[in-house]
Amino acid sequence: MAPIVSVIIPHRNDSNRLVQCIKALTKQTYPRNLYEIIVIDNCSDNIHKQRLIEINNDYNITLFNEPKLSSYAARNLGLKNAKGSFIAFTDSDCIPEPNWIEYGLNAFSNCFNCGFISGKVDLFFKEENNPNAIELFEYIFALNQENYIKDNFAATANIFTSKQVIENVGTFNEDFFSSGDREWCLRVKDKHYNISFCNKVIVHHPARHSFEAIIKRHLRLCGGKFKHQKAQGISSIKLFFINIFHILPPVVSIYRVYKNKDFKKIKNNKTKIELIMLMIFLRYLKVLETFKLLIGNDPKNY
Repeated sequence: MAPIVSVIIPHRNDSNRLVQCIKALTKQTYPRNLYEIIVIDNCSDNIHKQRLIEINNDYNITLFNEPKLSSYAARNLGLKNAKGSFIAFTDSDCIPEPNWIEYGLNAFSNCFNCGFISGKVDLFFKEENNPNAIELFEYIFALNQENYIKDNFAATANIFTSKQVIENVGTFNEDFFSSGDREWCLRVKDKHYNISFCNKVIVHHPARHSFEAIIKRHLRLCGGKFKHQKAQGISSIKLFFINIFHILPPVVSIYRVYKNKDFKKIKNNKTKIELIMLMIFLRYLKVLETFKLLIGNDPKNY
């Protein structure tokens, strides 16, 4: 008999996009009686909490509330209540392909001693044929799971694993606001599991399109990376000098952007300049944020 799968989705103030995610999940090629949809609300406001009750009634999901503000705490609550022998993680703003569960399980089964399968995160634009510079930046540089897997991790926007792996490796570190997926994935690798990327296991994800949104994302990622580095035992002095190095002009980074195949496809030179300027700005934004973290500021949790 085919195994039961638990799909785990953390949610916070994103009920409109969550509906699109759940609609896609109800149209899977995998038999509906063999997978459950677990949504864990993580400190949403009252408007979205009420909407979740309506969604629960309309789509037969399993709904929990996690009072600790942490998407990883929310995922852990989902894991605690999951009935499936296999676990699929995605986010409330993702839209899985109809064969997502089927292909994810197949990929996991074909990976010997598998720890997790990383699937493709396909970014799309607010206006399909008219992306702005921020959306293009996201499309080129964000959520590249195929590259992530080379560094032994994946984003929880699209991961398949098993209950057995979770029991052996442990759950997510709830103190992380970001990079908790990286920390968990590295623990999986340390347990000598195999990991793999499959480009047929696809979810669609909206590219951020506002300056505010991309700044928040990079500050959050910076804080997550800092906590991960400290958890690994890297001293503040070493992190200080690593950060000093990043003050140097990003000549190598600019060259890599210039050679990027997606960057080369952009015809508008003004847009190319905007992308490079955004990359430089975000680099120094993270340098400044790291210095703030080193003197004791709390990581941002957006």
